[in-house]
Amino acid sequence: MAKHLNNLNLNKNELQNAVIQNLATAPASPVAGQVYFDTVEAALKVWNGTMWEASALSGVTATAAEINILSGTNVSATELNYVDGVTSAIQTQINAKAPSANASFTGTFSAPTGTITSAMIADGTIVDGDISSSAAIADSKLATISTAGKVSNSATTATATAGNSTIVARDASGNFAAGTITASLSGNASTASTLATARAIELSGDVTGTANFDGSSAINITTTIAANSVALGTDTTGSYVGSLVAGTGVSISNNTGEGATPTIAIGQAVSTSSDVTFANMIVSGNLTVQGTTTSIDSATLSIADNVITLNSDVATGSPTENAGIEVRRGASPTVALRWNETTDKWQTTNDGTTYYDVITTNSQVAITEAAIITAVGADGAAGAVLSTNGSGDLSFVTSVPVANGGTGATTASGARTNLGLAIGSDVQAYNATLAAVANSTYTGDDAITTVGTITAGTWNGTAIAVANGGTGATTAATARANLGATTKVSASVGNGSATSIVVTHSLNTRDLQVQLFETASPYAQVFTDVELTTVDTLTLTFSQAPSSNQYRVVIVG
Repeated sequence: MAKHLNNLNLNKNELQNAVIQNLATAPASPVAGQVYFDTVEAALKVWNGTMWEASALSGVTATAAEINILSGTNVSATELNYVDGVTSAIQTQINAKAPSANASFTGTFSAPTGTITSAMIADGTIVDGDISSSAAIADSKLATISTAGKVSNSATTATATAGNSTIVARDASGNFAAGTITASLSGNASTASTLATARAIELSGDVTGTANFDGSSAINITTTIAANSVALGTDTTGSYVGSLVAGTGVSISNNTGEGATPTIAIGQAVSTSSDVTFANMIVSGNLTVQGTTTSIDSATLSIADNVITLNSDVATGSPTENAGIEVRRGASPTVALRWNETTDKWQTTNDGTTYYDVITTNSQVAITEAAIITAVGADGAAGAVLSTNGSGDLSFVTSVPVANGGTGATTASGARTNLGLAIGSDVQAYNATLAAVANSTYTGDDAITTVGTITAGTWNGTAIAVANGGTGATTAATARANLGATTKVSASVGNGSATSIVVTHSLNTRDLQVQLFETASPYAQVFTDVELTTVDTLTLTFSQAPSSNQYRVVIVG
């Protein structure tokens, strides 16, 4: 169902064949002037700002004069029909219309003048307050009183010391004089030596015991405390341990029951002579390992220290032991880097047996041309370079291969070919026109159509026509129009306070289609006032401020 979010102005045109909303119950949160048709009371109702009022007295048969009698009241159509024909004060109407005989009314009734006969009085309706104290009622009119409490002492001649065959009255202390009284008495005696029947006094619960008491002397009760009836901490004082809780990696057995002996274990022996295994262990302090061998079987060893100290036990005296790092290589020979204490040099080995000195900046190696020629075995031609074949053999070559950082050629053309830079196939030969284009100095026509130049991102030529593959425009809006294209802009609107919201679309036109939808289910289309404020903005106007992002506006132009 479409929703209008602002007032709907029909500009004084008729709203024809319209039906007001039919509801069995009134709408929630109404506003002044809101209307609906009550299908229960068959009445058109209007909210006056405080309550719903029926716009017409549907079904009421009373006249206008009769209704004016009830001015200021709030009654339904059914209640109004009850007073059909009332033309004056209600009391006057009752006096005129109600019969005198057998009439029944609630509240104060003003009867018409005349005599009230006994036939007009219902039995039991006259109470004591209705009889005057000066009324002289003959004894013959009084029936025998048989109900207790109906006769006061002041109506008799009874006293506390009345004689035989007379009514006796108690004195101010509640006492009276009498001879032998034969009756079953109840109450408390002033004194007694013992109980007529001894009573057993018993204790029950966690403490039990019993003793008989007849009132002649005090009694002692021997008690027994029930098993497991004393609650530690509640019925006792001092500290106690109720149970042990196993921590991470710890198990506890025999932990419950009176007299239990708990056993705490971590799954392995941890004495000073035991071999202990842990899955993961973090040592937050210093770790000192004393022994002859420390083995690390982990696949990855990470060390934060940037210096590894070997032979740390050699603190004084002359060193005698070599030190280094070996790399095991399975079936292949072990390789190593070591410090030779005999020669005081770093050495390496590729076969685990033969060690070669590592050349450093402090090493002095004398190499002469003759020594090189001797090592190679023959002198090379002028300009030749010394090269190795990768197996340790040296030789003089006329060109260095591309794989070794050379060109593999002795001519410029060969070098370009080997490097993939052959002119004409791999790269373009120098061309003055291309150089001028590259330097932005090209003028004229040399197999290229001049349409303008681009300088610092600005097109200085004329617009390329659509027929020539261009847009025929210098702005995006004109380009879209020339190409027959449209652009869609959408945004969520509403902040809970603004009733006028400006939306910037930057389409540079007022030729727009604007639609508004709810952003929550059922995502229905809604309507409100739209003003095309500028060519780049429009204004949405609401009668009530939308909540945060309540609606989505879609603009096509």
